[in-house]
Amino acid sequence: MDDDEIRPFWCGTRQYTEGNCAIGYYIPIENKDTGKPEILFRPIANGLDARYAQELSSGMPVILAEQDGNINQLELYIDTIRIVLDEEHEDIQPRQIQRDVESPSLDL
Repeated sequence: MDDDEIRPFWCGTRQYTEGNCAIGYYIPIENKDTGKPEILFRPIANGLDARYAQELSSGMPVILAEQDGNINQLELYIDTIRIVLDEEHEDIQPRQIQRDVESPSLDL
């Protein structure tokens, strides 16, 4: 793929285990062995809470749609996710998900 090539993609997540979700994007590719189209998931960040990753991913198409059509949308998506998740970035922090779950009683 050329750096300037515009490629269709879908914002998304993939949950590997209960506590390990990745945010990334899905892209169509051609399988080199079979020549058939496939959908490939490319993670940007792993180890996220599933709910947070899904909320972040679902909000990105709105942000991308508001941008200039001449901007490489995939590059913008990757850069934006990295900025939001960067712990070193002081003015943008990933928001903490508050769960409405009661703690179990440890009384005997």
